[in-house]
Amino acid sequence: MDAYISTIQINRQKKEALRVWLFSTSFRITLIVGIIVFSILYLLQMTALSTKSFNINDMQKQLTVLKHEDKKLTVQIAEYRSMKSLQTRLAKLDLVPVDHVVYLDGAISVAFNQ
Repeated sequence: MDAYISTIQINRQKKEALRVWLFSTSFRITLIVGIIVFSILYLLQMTALSTKSFNINDMQKQLTVLKHEDKKLTVQIAEYRSMKSLQTRLAKLDLVPVDHVVYLDGAISVAFNQ
């Protein structure tokens, strides 16, 4: 029975020591400093995440603008490649149209006069 009573007293002493430690000034200060440090880290993390979100949003807007410009350029390329556009540009160069085309035969040998 003495062992049981001594264990109860030891347990009471441990509980009392824990209670004293929990209500001690050093524990409160450590707890407050820990909360402040984790709060600051949380705010820094949220700020970085928010900044990245704004950057992603800006890049998505730029992507939309670039896709629109790409479509415009594709249409311009198609217009420049059209026959009507080619004929208009050729007319501005003052080129003469060819009426009769003469093809040379590659098998004809050329004689040199010496």
